[in-house]
Amino acid sequence: MVCQALLSLSTGEPVALAGTLTAGVWITKEREPSPQFKMIVNAVLTIASARRKRGAPGAVQTRTEAPASRGRSNGVF
Repeated sequence: MVCQALLSLSTGEPVALAGTLTAGVWITKEREPSPQFKMIVNAVLTIASARRKRGAPGAVQTRTEAPASRGRSNGVF
């Protein structure tokens, strides 16, 4: 499923990935160190998949309730 989601992306399309990221170093042919990142992707979130999960194609949901005051009764932070 992750592979299918990644293959369906278009150039420049925003995406959020969830998984394990590992940083390292690799040596070029010229024997210079260069940064390397490897990621094992467990989940892919695109705009289209987020809209499908929310159940409203093309609609943007807004918050209808005020955020909790986190135990402060007067609302002063």
